[in-house]
Amino acid sequence: MAKASQRRFLVPFMEKAGFPMPAFDFRVNGVTSISCDPHKYGFSPKGASVVMFSNKELRHHMYCFLTEWTGGIYATAT
Repeated sequence: MAKASQRRFLVPFMEKAGFPMPAFDFRVNGVTSISCDPHKYGFSPKGASVVMFSNKELRHHMYCFLTEWTGGIYATAT
């Protein structure tokens, strides 16, 4: 897993702007997921997080279905 937080949230834009950057994403052999906390520099609410997977098969393992939750049935798409 690659963790993208704080300054790392800006790195993709630096690469596009022409700054030399080492590979840090799915181009790196063995990186299968990347997590990011956009509330640090992405101007989203505190506690917001994102996890990205290199393929659909890995993402499938993150599906969650709870039927015993006191608030009713709870399910996530990821």
